[in-house]
Amino acid sequence: MRDARWLTARRAAVYGALLALLPAFYLFAGFVRVFAADGVGAPTDFLSFYTASVLALDGRPVDAWDLQQHGAVQQAIMPSGRLPFFYPPPFLLLCLPLALLSYKVAFGLWVLITGGAFVAILSRYRVLPWPAIIALVAFSPATLLVAVAGQTGFVTASLFAAAGLTLDRRPMAAGALIATLAFKPQLGLVVLPALLVGRRWQVIAFAVATGIGWVALSSMVLGWESWTAFASALRVAGEGLSGDGVVPLWQVQSLFASLQLLGAPRGVAMGVHLVVALGAVAAALWVVTRRPGGQGEVAAMAAAAPLVTPYVFVYDLPILLVPMFWCLAQARQAGFLAWEKFALATAIILPAPTMYIGQTFGISLGPIPAAIVLALVLRRAGILARRTA
Repeated sequence: MRDARWLTARRAAVYGALLALLPAFYLFAGFVRVFAADGVGAPTDFLSFYTASVLALDGRPVDAWDLQQHGAVQQAIMPSGRLPFFYPPPFLLLCLPLALLSYKVAFGLWVLITGGAFVAILSRYRVLPWPAIIALVAFSPATLLVAVAGQTGFVTASLFAAAGLTLDRRPMAAGALIATLAFKPQLGLVVLPALLVGRRWQVIAFAVATGIGWVALSSMVLGWESWTAFASALRVAGEGLSGDGVVPLWQVQSLFASLQLLGAPRGVAMGVHLVVALGAVAAALWVVTRRPGGQGEVAAMAAAAPLVTPYVFVYDLPILLVPMFWCLAQARQAGFLAWEKFALATAIILPAPTMYIGQTFGISLGPIPAAIVLALVLRRAGILARRTA
């Protein structure tokens, strides 16, 4: 187990194929549920984005953040749907074309395009062949949930991965990608400190310029009122972290939520979470100071992100594949470290039981895979720094 020398590439492929059978069945069942359902289809998280598009194209973009109005239109589309929309106005711009298509067609294209983009970007890390990347993205537990739910995990993971590829040589592109990541601001809390410590001034400048452009464009298209409505929706989303909101606490995969599920008072849970979050930020900044290159810096940001935010879900965890691929790239050059194969496999598999355990036993495993991956990145960055010193 320590070196896992028995886990050759061929055996990893065979065992991975066997382990993928259950996720493949789940993926098949999930798609059957959507595409074989009578009428418009079965509700998924994607229905929230689709409903927001319906409202925006109907000239009522502000209502996308109104729980009552959004819910009424959603139930008119699909009576069993009741999924809120908590994303900022620039994301609604990206969702605008969805309602031009039927729900089933829009869902299918969303999953294919966002998932395909993630596979294509990961292939640029030149770690695994295309078939292996496709299998990993299609059947690893966290990405599986993204596909079945039609969620945003492929988008955020693609932005992180692409930022890693462009940070060193194309600061304008990296800045634009990082600014676009702001549609999930809770996952970017460590990004600005890391860019500042890394003295990535051009990237910061282009990110600020792109962010201003997104705000201006969304305000022109959707109206300034959309930002006020979004701010009100954020307050509702925040209530979910106390267990009193529209989001069940067991679905939230942060340490803050985990401690509350275990019975800790809200203040205590937040205090402990903040200590761990600061530790994760410090770890990411330490990696940046080791100068591991753009891919290594973004790997640290992506690994720390789920530990920093109090508001993270299983479908956000595909971003952990970005630091995993960086670790694999380092392993291809210098060989695997002790326990590294085992740790990577654990981090990939662990999200599988998270939802069930959270709902059944009130225990969230969400922070564990992120902690494992961050530890691997720290270890790799330290070794790389010593090797290049």
